[in-house]
Amino acid sequence: MHDHLGDTVRERCAGAELEALFAAPFIKADALARLVGSLQSAVRLRVVTRWVPEEIAAGVSDLDVWRVVCKRPHARLLLCPAIHAKYYRIDGLALVGSANLTRRGLGWTTKPGLELLIEVAAAEIADFETKLLAASLEVDVATYNNMQAAVDALAASSAIPLVASAEEVEEVAEWFPSSRQVQHLYDCYLGHQDKVISSVFEDGRLDVSGLCLPSGLGRESFENFVAARLQSLAYVAAVDARAIAPIDRRTGQGLLVDLGVARAAEDCTEWDTLSEWLLWFLPQRYRRIPTWDGPAISRSQLIR
Repeated sequence: MHDHLGDTVRERCAGAELEALFAAPFIKADALARLVGSLQSAVRLRVVTRWVPEEIAAGVSDLDVWRVVCKRPHARLLLCPAIHAKYYRIDGLALVGSANLTRRGLGWTTKPGLELLIEVAAAEIADFETKLLAASLEVDVATYNNMQAAVDALAASSAIPLVASAEEVEEVAEWFPSSRQVQHLYDCYLGHQDKVISSVFEDGRLDVSGLCLPSGLGRESFENFVAARLQSLAYVAAVDARAIAPIDRRTGQGLLVDLGVARAAEDCTEWDTLSEWLLWFLPQRYRRIPTWDGPAISRSQLIR
């Protein structure tokens, strides 16, 4: 082993022949670029992380990892909201442990953390990687732009949270939309009770609270922030993975039941509600299409 964990990972990267997969909740662009620079150009690359606007604004994670990935052929960036593991697989060998893909995590700083990475055969933990990728949403330009706008909105907000608290992250992760009248959500956010009927206002306020939105957002910033929140939800990532083919109402409701966010497969209320949110706040990513079984939603474009 080298003095720094990062140098050990780089050495393994230099010997890669087919594929590398890096996964960690916090990834910084400079550390990622250092690892990627050790890979041969023909080696496929997948990078999995999570993006929470408050964490990015606080500097513990980095949107610029998207630019690092985009510069490389055969490379993809994915978001897994539930990720906590730190996992570096190079061909058939994996290094797993506590080290985030940051300079501090990998020891490339004057005050590194006390971290650990253990080598294991990738085949021994293949089930983890399968679950990781199934719970991940692939980043495209719109995903990046929504998240960047949400981070910019935090900087412009009257109350800038330095980082999302553990309670806020957990609250957002457990939230599921109540209101189907998404066109009125901004009025609910502003407290304009006189502009919507009482039931819509109550549902909208529940959603605003559950999303832990910062105060002082203009309409465009509000919609971008909600979009970013949606893309940080585990059940949305699971729906997104399935939406490469059209998802009709019954299939969608069944998926939400399987994911534990819907109660009954016979009643499509949860799916109908989530569909409205995805179509309204992520219009570049999803579209509604007719099928023999009624309206369905599908991804509206291929991801690079």
